[in-house]
Amino acid sequence: MKKTIIAMAAALILTGCNEPDEAKVGIEPSLEFTEPSDGIVEVLIPVKITKNDIGDFNLTVKLISQGGSLTQATIGDDFEINQYEYTIKNSDDEQGLKLVIHSDDIYEGSENIQLEISTDNEYVEISESTSIITIINSTQEPTISFPTVRKTVTEGAGKVDILVNLSNPAQGVDVEIPFTVTGIAAREVDGVGDFYLSADSFVITAGETTSSIYLEVKEDPIKEGGESIIITLESPTSFSVGENNVISILIPGENTLNDTGVVLNSNGSLFDAAEYNDYPNQDASYGLDTTETDSFDGKSGFSFTKIDEAGNPMNSDRTDHRCTYDERTSLFWEVKQGEEVLPFALDFTKSITDAVEASEKPTDDSEYVPYPYHEQHRFWKSKSYSYYWTNTNPEENGGSPGATGAGFPVGSYPITQTCAFPNIKMVNYSSDIKGCTSEDYVKYFNLLGVCGFKDWKLPKLDQLRTIVNYNEGDNKFDTKYFPNTANTRYLSATPHADATAAAWCIDANDGLAKMCNKQLPYAIRLVRSFND
Repeated sequence: MKKTIIAMAAALILTGCNEPDEAKVGIEPSLEFTEPSDGIVEVLIPVKITKNDIGDFNLTVKLISQGGSLTQATIGDDFEINQYEYTIKNSDDEQGLKLVIHSDDIYEGSENIQLEISTDNEYVEISESTSIITIINSTQEPTISFPTVRKTVTEGAGKVDILVNLSNPAQGVDVEIPFTVTGIAAREVDGVGDFYLSADSFVITAGETTSSIYLEVKEDPIKEGGESIIITLESPTSFSVGENNVISILIPGENTLNDTGVVLNSNGSLFDAAEYNDYPNQDASYGLDTTETDSFDGKSGFSFTKIDEAGNPMNSDRTDHRCTYDERTSLFWEVKQGEEVLPFALDFTKSITDAVEASEKPTDDSEYVPYPYHEQHRFWKSKSYSYYWTNTNPEENGGSPGATGAGFPVGSYPITQTCAFPNIKMVNYSSDIKGCTSEDYVKYFNLLGVCGFKDWKLPKLDQLRTIVNYNEGDNKFDTKYFPNTANTRYLSATPHADATAAAWCIDANDGLAKMCNKQLPYAIRLVRSFND
């Protein structure tokens, strides 16, 4: 009997006095993950197991719709949950809930997911049942820009749609983008002007990547030169402005002439801005050079825009422009490069031939010498170079095609004592260029598509005159927009009507039209026109 009582007491101690079997788990209350830049990424939401005496058991995962200031991530678009029933294993392995996060190209703030775990097992205690998971946006902030920086429209074109791009969509709210409008075309006021624009801002709708600025280009009876509307995007409260934030809308004119630039009156010996009573009604009192006095885009009524190598307008303070656009005449002009010294030798052909042969020997050869004139080839638009007037069209050459000058001693190294073009070691080399003639220069200019155009020409005399400033004391060509202008004569395409061996040119020293001998080389400045 005594032994039975002792055995029953021992059993009670083993079963009734020990703590019952149970499990204690919890989920991380706060976690952050970065949105993948591409594709998907699978992450683990750790489940902390502080005690497990009962073996395997199940947890139920529930997605909670949170309120307040939290931005809720969207299931399917932003993330996926692959398990809503999760089994906790009786092991020491890392355990947790699997979550798949999706990438997207939408710029958005951080988004949140709120999860809750629960269980029907009465022996499982959940110490932390909810977790807020933050998905940090990795998409770059969008930039706003124009897809093109130049657009040409005709006068009276009516409604014009100017497209604006957002680099990637944004989520949340519509964004208003302000802009400013400049240029020489007049904005309509009280029904009078060159174009109508109803607002100074536009809206990109949330989730969209494009919008438009709408303006109306109007007709007027005035015969005038080219005009421009320049729209500059300003920074909105969200996003940033991209590189192409300026568009120039060009309205070609009728190729009218610029004014003379003369702003000084004369009494025959002196010059003065004031009129001389004895010499009234002088040029200085009339025209654009008296009404358009702003000089930021050209002196004395001239209005120029700097153009880059692809044809895009540039700020007026830039010094690396490749061409210049005349806002009044709608003409594009070549901009020359700096001074280069061409080789000179009594036997020029032998000098160049020897230089090329020496440069093509092995570098370890005692007779190897590097070719010395690569810079002269590279800067083929130099102000120092000159060309022979040529026109093989008998209907246009005034009775003489002009001269061809000396050919290149070595065809693959196109250089003479008057000009040079890129050689065979350079990416822009062309075997089609045969000499230092105006036709060869035009051909090569168009081959390269300088400033985005392939219709460059030798200017007519009247065209070349339009950029001359005849004011006393001023440079005849505005050095801000036409740098590297040589003090020499510039050829025109216009042959002399009587002297068949001569063509008209403009002297950069005094701006006067003079005769140039077709058998001699002169400087060149090419032009292109909307209307030619």
